[in-house]
Amino acid sequence: MSTKNTTSSTPIHEFFSTEENINKLKWEEVFALENLNPEYVPQGIAVHDDLVYHTIHKKDTKSILIIFRKSDPTLLVVKELELPPEATHTSDLTVYKGHFYAIDYHSNYIYQLDFKELRHKLKLKVIRKVRVTKPDRQFGSFEIVEHEGKEYLFVTTFLKDNRMYVFDFDAFFRQRLGFEKSLLFSIESSFFTQGLCLSSTAKSLFHSVNRFGVDFIFELDIRRLLLTKNYRESITRSFLGPDKMIEDLAVQGDTVYTSDEYVNKVYRANLTEAVIATDFVFNDLSGVPHYGKLLSHRARVWDFQENTLDAFVEVLSTNVKYIEIDIRFSSDDVAYVYHDSFFKEGKKKFRFSEKTWAEVEEQRYEHKELRISKLEEVLQHFATHKKEGQILALDLKDFGYERYIFDLCKNMGLIDSIIIFTWTPQVIFAFDMIFQEEGVAFPLYFSHVRVDSMFKYLLIPTLLNHRKFFFAFKDFVLISNANYNQPLGKYEKGYRHVPYFAQLPEDLKAILKKYSGGICVTKKRGRWGDDLLRQYKNGGLKVAIFGAFFGLVKINTKEEFEYEAQKSHIDIVFMDDLSRIPSSPIK
Repeated sequence: MSTKNTTSSTPIHEFFSTEENINKLKWEEVFALENLNPEYVPQGIAVHDDLVYHTIHKKDTKSILIIFRKSDPTLLVVKELELPPEATHTSDLTVYKGHFYAIDYHSNYIYQLDFKELRHKLKLKVIRKVRVTKPDRQFGSFEIVEHEGKEYLFVTTFLKDNRMYVFDFDAFFRQRLGFEKSLLFSIESSFFTQGLCLSSTAKSLFHSVNRFGVDFIFELDIRRLLLTKNYRESITRSFLGPDKMIEDLAVQGDTVYTSDEYVNKVYRANLTEAVIATDFVFNDLSGVPHYGKLLSHRARVWDFQENTLDAFVEVLSTNVKYIEIDIRFSSDDVAYVYHDSFFKEGKKKFRFSEKTWAEVEEQRYEHKELRISKLEEVLQHFATHKKEGQILALDLKDFGYERYIFDLCKNMGLIDSIIIFTWTPQVIFAFDMIFQEEGVAFPLYFSHVRVDSMFKYLLIPTLLNHRKFFFAFKDFVLISNANYNQPLGKYEKGYRHVPYFAQLPEDLKAILKKYSGGICVTKKRGRWGDDLLRQYKNGGLKVAIFGAFFGLVKINTKEEFEYEAQKSHIDIVFMDDLSRIPSSPIK
């Protein structure tokens, strides 16, 4: 059972609430591809009468359609046919009114084939093909639906925006009027969308998805979906899949078939034998070794745009302990979630600190055309959806807003659920003054030590200490022992402050220790720097680490995470892609 609550205002990615049931199915393996060809990878699947149709792409160079009888216990292949040359990744199949249809993820073509050709010919003949065209989008699943005398074509995009597009089938496929003229509406559907299949009663649309490595199948009420144009409200039942990587699915009567790319197998299950998964905890990461040290860096996960509310909501739905986001301020002092100090506008860049919030809000990420999120809306979602023990890490990029941040967290009741990261020494001093006045505090982490290379750690601080002023270039302001406690002046906002210290100043160290905080360092995988970090740990400071500077090295796999997290002197490990951490316990 899910641990999540949903409301009418929450994003569509939150599909479950504690009041809803998630059903388990008894999955049975019916076909293993290694028995046919170990180089094949499962994709689309369809069932008609006694025959099962299954497409497999071979190293993305061609698509093979295999046909076998489901009544045959050995599942002996009846025939293998090659799809058209441009169909290199055929990902979904369906049967409609005596014709066979396939969609190819790479070419975006939907093909119409005849059953007689499939059964009796050695080479496929395409009756009609129509391309689904939308810039920078690839379409992976589809279904043709007849409802109340009207024909609809449902098509979903894969990864880029995970939307479901609903077309007038006759206008799009037969009349070929094009994407826009044939489109009836589109809705945000589901995370990591995979396959679509209509039930034999034509009342339900089954949709397979994958989320953090967990397979789900949603049963959608067709009438409600077409009427409300709302994916979430149309879900009638939710099933757990084989828990690997469903590609497509087919439903015949009460039996559901799935193709699984992860293990190269086909599974089936009886829908009438579903039981409530009372012991299921959605996205439970508690079995991951050293799970308590895991931090989601910039709320990065799967295909979500980092530092957006969408990504934050997705990560918060897991049980990960720490979630980190970056904070910047507009010229009229509105806090928003963003990492860099600038934004690209065509070929030009502009500094956010020189723009009002109204101007910032007009900008869109290329990814799903998402807007930039206000800090307040992210904090509000965290306050109402966080689980016990979850911590929100705010990385403050600008100076001068410490009182605002403190009051905002205090008023939302989040003082005990916040930690601060900053590259700016002045931020540490400012929070110390506030904490002394208020009598309450949250941990502070200062990012400064370079242990990703000896050059950065030793040589640069030596050079910087000869300067009595800030050394700035492009968006970076370098800080050393010689100027760490000086006023920032024009560099207070809109820059990245990058401290290089030969030794961490004692006054900074004392403040960090007083509030149970510590240091945050960049680190390459390996032993270099561990002795220094042990010294800080033994001196009463917590230690957080992330991948080497400029993204040259990221902590981006389970193995990289565990390598650093198993060290007793490290307390927090930034993970650059949370989806790489399995959702089930690691053996």
